Amino acid sequence: RTDQTWLAVGGGSGGYVVTGADPEGRFPILVTSKDCHIDSIELMIGGQASDYPAKHVVSLEEAMAAARAFYDAGGFECGVEWSYG
Repeated sequence: RTDQTWLAVGGGSGGYVVTGADPEGRFPILVTSKDCHIDSIELMIGGQASDYPAKHVVSLEEAMAAARAFYDAGGFECGVEWSYG
């Protein structure tokens, strides 16, 4: 558990993962609004290449909109779809 709520954006070159943590110990991950016809996408985040579920890889525009909504609302209850898996 953490006493803080935080948000992180990682990736680049058109593919981003937006995730964070909340005081309840959950780690929400942004879910894309577009249809995914593949299972996973490889991204370089933090200097390490890894496969991420395609439904969690978003465009820069989606990542920025989610970050703005998160900031404006002060947390994850901001009208954006998150996965809590």
